[in-house]
Amino acid sequence: MSSDEDVILSLNGSFKLTVAGREIAIGSSRNSAILAVLATAPQQKCSRDRLRQMFWPRSPPLQGAGSLRTALSALRRDLGPDAGIIGSNRSFLWFARSIELRDPAGGTAFFDDAPGKIGTEFDCWLDVQRQRAAIHPAQAVAAGRLPVPQRTGIAIAPPKVFADDPHSHLLAERALNDIIAHLSAYEVVELIDLRDVSRDLFAERENEAAAHPWLMIEVTLTKAGRDALLTAKLVEVARRRLYWSHAETVDCREGALPSLTKLTELANQVVDAALMAVLRRKEGAIPNGASAPQSMIGVLHQLFSMSRDGQRSVRSYLSSHEGLSHSALANACYALSIANTLGEDGHRTADLRAARERARIAVTLDPQNALVLAMTGHVFGFALREFETGEELTGLACRLAPSLPQAWDFAAMNAIYRGQVEKACEFSQRAAKLGYFSAYRPLYLSSMAISATLAGNHKAAVDLSQSVLSRLPGFLGVMRHSVVSLCALDRERDAHEMIAQIRALDPRFCGEEIRNPRYPVPSEASRELIGEALRGFRSTH
Repeated sequence: MSSDEDVILSLNGSFKLTVAGREIAIGSSRNSAILAVLATAPQQKCSRDRLRQMFWPRSPPLQGAGSLRTALSALRRDLGPDAGIIGSNRSFLWFARSIELRDPAGGTAFFDDAPGKIGTEFDCWLDVQRQRAAIHPAQAVAAGRLPVPQRTGIAIAPPKVFADDPHSHLLAERALNDIIAHLSAYEVVELIDLRDVSRDLFAERENEAAAHPWLMIEVTLTKAGRDALLTAKLVEVARRRLYWSHAETVDCREGALPSLTKLTELANQVVDAALMAVLRRKEGAIPNGASAPQSMIGVLHQLFSMSRDGQRSVRSYLSSHEGLSHSALANACYALSIANTLGEDGHRTADLRAARERARIAVTLDPQNALVLAMTGHVFGFALREFETGEELTGLACRLAPSLPQAWDFAAMNAIYRGQVEKACEFSQRAAKLGYFSAYRPLYLSSMAISATLAGNHKAAVDLSQSVLSRLPGFLGVMRHSVVSLCALDRERDAHEMIAQIRALDPRFCGEEIRNPRYPVPSEASRELIGEALRGFRSTH
C-alpha cells in the first residue's frame, strides 16, 4: 500500500516518477535515464565518475563533470520542492529517500522510452537491465538488491580533519569513499553511512545506531607543520572498545597533503582489517580448506585460499542456501570455484556450462560491482576461453574500482591469456602493491610469479612462487610455471620435486597432455614453455 510520502519510479514501459502522489515531469530524457541508473544501482547510489562515463563518454573528464553538474541542477528544478530526494556530494549521487521501483510485467519492455545514441556503456547497462527483467519476470530489477542474510553492520563515522588546507576534507572523504565502495562489493556487511549528518546530530545518530552496527570505522587526518598523521580505527560500537587501529606519519614537504596513493593504502588496510574481523566473528576461527564455511565471508576466504577442498565447500554452501540465488557475488563465487578446480577434478562440459550460466547471472544481477566483474572476467577468460569478454569485464572492474587489488589481479591473468606479458607484469605489480596488507596477497603474487616466468625473469619467478606456495600449497597454476623457471635455472633436483608434487595432484601433468588445448594452462605461451621444460627434463633423466 502506498502512502502520501512514497516515491515511486516506474520503468514498466515508459518512465514515470511519482512523489507523494504527484507525477513529476522530467524535462530531459537523459536526466530520466540518470534517475533510472541510480534506482537500479546497488544501494541506489552511483559515483559521479561512473555517471559521467556513461552519459558523456565523448567529453573530456572536466567537461563531462560540468555537464553532470548542469544535469543535476536541471533535475532539482524539475523536482521542485521534492529536490531533496536526490542526495549528492563531491563523489556520489544517490536517492536520499526510499523509493519503490516498479518493474516490467505482462510483456512490457523495461524503460521503453530510454534515450538513444548516448554511448556504449549506457547501451550495455540498458541491455543488462532488459535481460534481467526477462530472467526475473516477477522481481526483475529489484532482484539484484535482495539482501544477503546475516550481514554484519559497520558504521562509517564522519572524518575528523585537523588541517588548514581546504583540500584536506576532500582527501579524507576520498579515502572513506574507497572503503565504502570496496566493502560494498563484498556483500558481507551492511554499511551505515553517518557522514551526511551534521556534527551536532552525529552523537544522537551514533547512539541510535549503537544497537545495530558491530563496528565503526573512523578516519582522522591531522597536519602540523611538515608532518601529517593518518589514523584509521575499527571501534566496537556497543562497548566503545578499540578493535584495530593503524597510524602513519607522512612527510608533507612544502606544505603538501598526503598523496592519493597514501590514502588508498590506508583505505585498503581498513578494508582488509574489517573483512578479517567479520571473518573471525562469523566463522569463529580462520577456516582452512577442510572446513565448511558458515557464512559468505567464509565462502570468499575459502575461494581465495585456492585449495581443492575449499572450492568444493564453496559450492556446497552456495547450493544449500537458496536465499543466495539472487546474490551477484554468490553466483560469481560459484562460477569462480569451478574455474579454480579445472584440471583437478577432470574436464567436464557440464561444469563449464554451470560456470557460464552462473557468471552470466552474476553480471546481470549487478553489472556495477567491480569484484563481481573481476571474478566473472576470470571465469570467461580462463575457464571458457572467451578472452575478449574476460578483458572487457576485468577492464571495467579496474575502471569502476581502480584501487581494488582483485580487479588488477584478474586483469593481469587475462593479459597473460592474451599473450600481453608486459601488461600482465604491470597489472600484477599494481595488484600486489594495492593488496600489500591483504590476507590474500599470495593470490596477487601468484600472477606476478606467472608473469615473471613468461617474461623470462626466472630468479624472481622462483622467489615469488616459493612465497606463494608457502601460504597456498597445492596451487597448481603457480607450480606448473615454477617448473619452467627451475629448469631454466638448472635447478634439476628442485624441478624434479616440483613435478612429483604436481603429479600427486594432477597425474596428467606430462608433455602429451600439455599439448591438449583443453589442458588448463592460461596461454599458448605457457603451454609451449611448460611443454618444452618437461620434454627437456625428460630427455636428461
